[in-house]
Amino acid sequence: MVENFNEAVVAKLRVELRQNDVKLWKEPYTKPDGTESDTVQFLAIQYSEKFKLPLEQVLLGLQHLRIFALERLRENERFKTEKIATLKIKFPPNMPTELKFKTIEVDLTISGRQFLERLAQKLSTLQNLLKVIYNGKILDCDSSLASQGITHNKTVMCMVFSADNHEKTKEMESQIKEVQNAKHGAELLASSSHTHAHNYDMHITDQDGKSIDLPKAERSSLMVALALHEKGRAVMKEKKYQFALLFLLEADKQFRHCQSEILNMVDNFAVLCLDICWCYMCLQNVDALPSAAERLTVCEESFMRSYGKSLQRLLAIKGSSGHEVALFVRLYLLQGVVAYHEGNFSVSRDLFAKAKSFADSIQVDEDKVTEMIKLGFSASESRLALRACHGDITAASSQAFQKRDEKERIRKDEKEKSRKRKLAHTLGVCVNGDDINVDLYEQMMNVLGFTKRQALEALKQSNNSLNEAIEYIQKNPKLLADNKKVTRKLIQQVAAMGFDELSAEAALTHFNGFCDQSIAYLASNGGLVPQEWLQAVQSSSTLVSEKPSTSRGSAATKLTTEDKTAMNRLADVVKNEGNYLDITLDEENEYISTYLAKVYSIIH
Repeated sequence: MVENFNEAVVAKLRVELRQNDVKLWKEPYTKPDGTESDTVQFLAIQYSEKFKLPLEQVLLGLQHLRIFALERLRENERFKTEKIATLKIKFPPNMPTELKFKTIEVDLTISGRQFLERLAQKLSTLQNLLKVIYNGKILDCDSSLASQGITHNKTVMCMVFSADNHEKTKEMESQIKEVQNAKHGAELLASSSHTHAHNYDMHITDQDGKSIDLPKAERSSLMVALALHEKGRAVMKEKKYQFALLFLLEADKQFRHCQSEILNMVDNFAVLCLDICWCYMCLQNVDALPSAAERLTVCEESFMRSYGKSLQRLLAIKGSSGHEVALFVRLYLLQGVVAYHEGNFSVSRDLFAKAKSFADSIQVDEDKVTEMIKLGFSASESRLALRACHGDITAASSQAFQKRDEKERIRKDEKEKSRKRKLAHTLGVCVNGDDINVDLYEQMMNVLGFTKRQALEALKQSNNSLNEAIEYIQKNPKLLADNKKVTRKLIQQVAAMGFDELSAEAALTHFNGFCDQSIAYLASNGGLVPQEWLQAVQSSSTLVSEKPSTSRGSAATKLTTEDKTAMNRLADVVKNEGNYLDITLDEENEYISTYLAKVYSIIH
């Protein structure tokens, strides 16, 4: 291949050749033996004069395009005759240049695992340190390339994790494993069948932190997706883009299990699409993502629904557009890059200009950020408030305080909802299977003066009917005589005298929580109680438990230490969620300037 050609010149020549239907791989530009003819030199002079470009650069560009076309023809012919496909390989920018190769020839019937083996041999690395992505999905090792949609002349992205030494190899292996651990932890957090998961009370909220009720069938997949996305964002903040991409693609897989109308309720999927494309951008591989344009369209449509075509809905609802404009900057920049690589240079120029205009509109003075930090605000709070208030420190400070008050109010509301959700989990269910109504339960105790046991048993038997619950208590002398709680501590106290715990609980329940009467009865009857007492304990929730009940239709699954560790680590990431609207725009502005320079060199 021709080296040292100018990318911008080649892009300009490609457009010109296509418009004039010039086929460099045919005569008169290519001789029958495949070598270059003198006509290429004359064409270079013509284009050099037309575009006022250096002759040497134009000639190098034409030679590169001619040889590239011939190689493509050879590859196509081999695929037709031998069924050997040529795949283009894209690598992350931090990989040593001497190890990179641009194409690989394979039989598409081989498995993903065999393909990884081929790549590992060519790269002289370990197979478990490679991840291949095609069309926004991680390659499945157990399926053939063809069954995963890979065809001749397609591009795959190969991520190579460092193996410079033994320690680094172990580190990268553990990072790859962490993706699976995070997914497992997310699945556990989303599962209502695990008692330990209820300690975290993970639930879906909107951008303001308010809970959103979702069908149970959708809740699990969506929670797993959101948790993995948040983990990916955390890794993105460390600029470990190829590692972050693994989490983001797993999140994408989970999101796609949800119905489209559910995804339309929140903009998380749109932001995920933006984050995936941004990782490709930072890995200098946006052109290797066939679904980039599709993802960005999904993202734009979602943002338009949320904020309006000119952000008018956002202005009407929130009074400012400063925060979310940062998302549009990234969106238009990425759309511009896609258009650039597709050869739509005028479209890309307009998109870059639009991204720059949006970025300029919310650019904040870092000195003002520093001033607000001195007032006690975080850098994120300061930047977001200054954007919303167009750089006015007084107004920004006022808004930042209002935001804090609003967040605190929402936090208290959500804390109360969380308390009730956890309490509901401990109360169990009614006879008809419905959850005990927490509000009625607390009303019966705090307003009507009933004990916990009375309120719980009455609501259970009356299926949450307040009037019937009161009537039930009045008709049951045992409940009316209730003046002591049957707690785990009381049961253990009686059992410590040498009696079986179940018999101790049955006796305490019968004698309304009085230890002396319970112990005296058990001692007189050899520790035995009537069968109906045992049945009453087993069929009713008379015990006021000091830990969450598991009587919700299925027993809680016992978690291993590894399970709990996975949940703890992911829960910490999710709870410490950073505001994804707080984008500094430093990288965006740098990319905009770089690509605008490329486009102007082609168009002008």
